[in-house]
Amino acid sequence: MRGQLRPVVDRAFAELWLPLTDHYNCPPNVFGETFAGLRRFLKDPEPEYVKADDGTIRDSSAGLDYWVSLALEDAATAEKLLVGLSGANFESESKALKAINSTYSVLCDVATLDLAKCYLDLLNAFVDRYSLRYYVDEEARFWISFPGLATALFAQVRMTVEGQPHLHKRLNAFERALAECLAALDEDRIMTVIQKQVNFLEAVGSQHREVNDDTLGRMLDEVKSWPHDSLTTSAKQIYKFASDYSGIRHGSSSDSAVRELDLRDLAGVTFSLVGLVVYLAEGFESKVGPAMQGEISSHSIGENAIAPWLPVLAIGTRAP
Repeated sequence: MRGQLRPVVDRAFAELWLPLTDHYNCPPNVFGETFAGLRRFLKDPEPEYVKADDGTIRDSSAGLDYWVSLALEDAATAEKLLVGLSGANFESESKALKAINSTYSVLCDVATLDLAKCYLDLLNAFVDRYSLRYYVDEEARFWISFPGLATALFAQVRMTVEGQPHLHKRLNAFERALAECLAALDEDRIMTVIQKQVNFLEAVGSQHREVNDDTLGRMLDEVKSWPHDSLTTSAKQIYKFASDYSGIRHGSSSDSAVRELDLRDLAGVTFSLVGLVVYLAEGFESKVGPAMQGEISSHSIGENAIAPWLPVLAIGTRAP
């Protein structure tokens, strides 16, 4: 799930909108007003082409404006529309976030502040329940959290290797080593994790047009993506640790180690090394920005995430 909202949109009716009807100040057609508020964030329905008797082909689908007007007229129809919503009804994660936020604005306009506050409480519980990578402010707006930022970064790292078997192999080797280390932590496994991660970074760096060398330390000098020399120096010092600590990159003994590696180093060093991907992967900055705001294009919303409400409601509510 990766903490995104779109995969759990199909649970919004039961957990966000239906409970509003228990409030003493709930408007009679709160579902219609809610659906109308979602309208500008929803995808347009797919065309439904039919062939007429005269041989002409026309689109018989009803647009969103039709369904909004129907929802505002009939609460039962509005309820069906909301029940049928899923992540597939939104083109992007950001539009889904704005849609869910829109209900708060609608309630502020058509109901009391008490009901809007009720929705805000429901939304906070919803985010907590599904471990979404956001937090919600006092106006029901979504803001990405630090864990969400890290999730987006790691997801973008995996997207970087798509279609490149060599990079994919190196990343998988690192992730397998990490899983084995976490299952049975010891210094040898920690060293293996760091070594596999450095190998992955070298594989990434080798794809950069400014890189000619094959070792990470020199690659860090060759790329021109650093904003300040101090960052280059810090990155090279982490690589120096991996090279000097006996058993990670080389087997020769070293007197520089002051203790054995432990969980602190597994966390601290691997997180630091992951951060180097953004400087070594060419063009990474143009992709990670949108990803950090929820737009991870490879995200899947499930095999059956198809909006069921358009064809269902079209039968019996509109003449063919």
